[in-house]
Amino acid sequence: MLSVLLLLPLIGAILVALLSARNPALVRRAALVATGVTLVFAWSLLGHFDPSNAGIQIYETHGWHDRLGASFSLGVDGISFPLVLLATLLMPVAVVASAGVKTGAKLYFSLLLLLESAMLGVFMARDWSLFYVFWELTLLPLFFLIDRLGGQNRQRRQKAALNFVIYTMGGSVFILIALLLLYDAVPTHSFSMSAIAEAALGLPLATQVWIFSGLFIGFGVKMAVFPMHGWAPLVYAEAPSAVPLISSGILLKMGGYGLLRAVETLPGAAWALRDWLAVSAFVTLLYGGILAWRQRDLIVMLAYSSISHMGVVLLGIAALNTAGIAGAVMQML
Repeated sequence: MLSVLLLLPLIGAILVALLSARNPALVRRAALVATGVTLVFAWSLLGHFDPSNAGIQIYETHGWHDRLGASFSLGVDGISFPLVLLATLLMPVAVVASAGVKTGAKLYFSLLLLLESAMLGVFMARDWSLFYVFWELTLLPLFFLIDRLGGQNRQRRQKAALNFVIYTMGGSVFILIALLLLYDAVPTHSFSMSAIAEAALGLPLATQVWIFSGLFIGFGVKMAVFPMHGWAPLVYAEAPSAVPLISSGILLKMGGYGLLRAVETLPGAAWALRDWLAVSAFVTLLYGGILAWRQRDLIVMLAYSSISHMGVVLLGIAALNTAGIAGAVMQML
């Protein structure tokens, strides 16, 4: 069922790409239908989800690369499933909010649907290699949405797109290095999240701290944690209307979700660094709030308020207790 959910937006993107570019209204209606069908299917999975079960549910796995130890594994739990539902809820809203898009509508709505599929993959992946592939795939549609379909000033939108790519790719390098170090620690050489979490417990604390720091940098960029937030105001100001909506609503939460998985994998390192996480959270919270208060541009104000919002989420994660983690997830929603 999760594979079907993953494919629905992708099929929608292909259908939208096959439509005539001369009829943007038809293209938009097709995108709305595709996101609507994905929404209904995702929310129908509530009947298969048991809230009292803390484990992974609706799980499926298929061999991908046995020699590498990678598999196409999907599953949801009480952290990821609400974010899946949130993503599918926001995408039809983003399509409705894009009623003014006439020029390049086919490319625009195809990219939105591709972005939805990649985001769902991030939240449902139960294999770190698969997670990383989907994480990187979100970058492509966002780059073209900003660079090709952003604001009127070509130079400014290209600058925003380039900043976004540099920040995100830079953060991704740290994630990749950290994942390779974790992969090396698994005796069976597997990218399975459960296998890596089990093997990581046997690593020296100093090694865990270095690996966790790499993951924090990568996920912190996506969360726009201070001082890794530089891409956000530019992107919000220059991106087309739906991108700030999706970014505030779900893209920043990808970083929070990744950090929650990092804490789950390396709890000892998270505990050792909890004071630094809390300090970073307070600085992000106050910095974003103060700059949002001083803005006159509503979109840039939204960017800084979202940064402050993610500071609250990071503070909940830094608490490292049930109330804090649950509060972080609720705040993301």
